[in-house]
Amino acid sequence: MQKIEQKQGWNGFYNQYGIDFEMKFDKLTIDIVPNGKVEGFGKDGVGAFVIKGSFDTTNNEVFFVKTYEGSHAWQYWGKVQNKEVKGEWGYQKGDG
Repeated sequence: MQKIEQKQGWNGFYNQYGIDFEMKFDKLTIDIVPNGKVEGFGKDGVGAFVIKGSFDTTNNEVFFVKTYEGSHAWQYWGKVQNKEVKGEWGYQKGDG
């Protein structure tokens, strides 16, 4: 099994209203297997979050939900290329 895993931290960003906002993952794992999974946790300007989702090896597509503790969630979908995830995101109503 091949895996993209970053245990010591990974920095990225999301873009909203034409502005880049920093996002830090304390851990991010993407399993490169049929019906692989995406897991991780971290923090950004909104607060602490966890991510859970899936990875499709057929076309290198990733989907995950980023859920803020006790609050709302965002859906992310995109492609993995050269250990980068590039795609789109949208709001998902949370439990909080």
